[in-house]
Amino acid sequence: MKTFKLKIIGLFILLAVISLSSCKKDIETPPFIEPTFTMPTGATLKTIADFKAFAGTTSKVIDSNCYIRGIVVATDESGNYYKDIVMQDTTGGIDIKLEKYSIYNDYPLGQVLYINCKGLYLSNANGTCSLGYKGGTGLVTIPTIQINAHVFRDKFPGAVPAPVVLNSTTCTDRYINTLVVFNYVNFADAGSVFADPLNVLGGMTPRNFSDTMSTTAIIMRSSTYANFKNNLLPKGNGNVRGILTKYNTSWQFCIRDINDVYGFAPDLSIILKESFAASLGSFTQQSVIGDQVWAWSSYGATVSGYASSVYNANEDWLISPVLDLTHHTNIKFSFQSAMNYGTAGQGMKVYYSTDYSGTGSPASATWTELTCTLSAGGWAWTSSGDIDLSAINSTHAYVAFKYVSGTVSSDVSTWELKNVLIKGTHN
Repeated sequence: MKTFKLKIIGLFILLAVISLSSCKKDIETPPFIEPTFTMPTGATLKTIADFKAFAGTTSKVIDSNCYIRGIVVATDESGNYYKDIVMQDTTGGIDIKLEKYSIYNDYPLGQVLYINCKGLYLSNANGTCSLGYKGGTGLVTIPTIQINAHVFRDKFPGAVPAPVVLNSTTCTDRYINTLVVFNYVNFADAGSVFADPLNVLGGMTPRNFSDTMSTTAIIMRSSTYANFKNNLLPKGNGNVRGILTKYNTSWQFCIRDINDVYGFAPDLSIILKESFAASLGSFTQQSVIGDQVWAWSSYGATVSGYASSVYNANEDWLISPVLDLTHHTNIKFSFQSAMNYGTAGQGMKVYYSTDYSGTGSPASATWTELTCTLSAGGWAWTSSGDIDLSAINSTHAYVAFKYVSGTVSSDVSTWELKNVLIKGTHN
């Protein structure tokens, strides 16, 4: 009898387990829904350049039914930005002030945003354009409860636009609040921390860096709340990427995180630097054929076979001073070129020689062509990229630009050169 009761109890337990098991449901992961946004009927899409043209030094209310669209290029993830993000379109960039913490969780890098601008305030105080709410004579953040009425995501985050390469002589208002990169710079305070609480201006520590194109320093500002604040500014020369800003007439700059400071190598030195800003400098020109020669213009070193409405045959060389490359390794040669007319890319080649005498016709020497990137036309300034000269172990080296032209329009182009730089690691 006892055995029978135990079997009955066991049966009830089994039925209860089965019943409970049948009530269980798999918890489904909610699907990722891609955000999409369509502007309402009657709204106008403006460019960021339109807004910059409208902005004044005091806050202006935007009372028209308009939107701007851009890609997020800077957020508060590292702590170097606080309650704001930066977005840019193809015409420029703008700072958006938001009363929100950890903004990067909602609006990460590469996120396309539409901003409903009606009712917001725009200001270009001190040279940098910002969008927010009115606070006194300046701007404050868009209130938390208003953010969703003004900021809209479109699609999943994508790629961040490639930074524009600038140097200390090519900064213009067009690039304010956009992603840029400065190459081959050095910090005046190398070895110091990025942000020093005893050296703060507006909550951020100013640190100057300069490049090889001029003696003008650009001010990099780092927050004492940034997660890289205690990192040391690297020594030597390297690259910095981030957002260009301006305070009155001073160019300023903010990195987004520590990865924006890269490629620094100690003990790099300049072997040759020639900007062609005021003359042909230390370069000499040698004309082999024709009356047209390399000359200086306000654009740099310039040459053209076209003169007095005639297409002329020419061969003209622009040759560097003698270079001793035996005391350096990792030698890099770079320059910028622009051309127009004729056939795209026609008429220009770059060479080096180790047996040129330094004077007279280049035909008396052996010249080896160097592979590089040249302008394809339209007066587009183009960087050559770094040309490796490390294999040239000579105390008597030269680099040269050779121009040729013919007697028909397709064989006659005009070329301009500037910012020649040869650098290397000193032995």
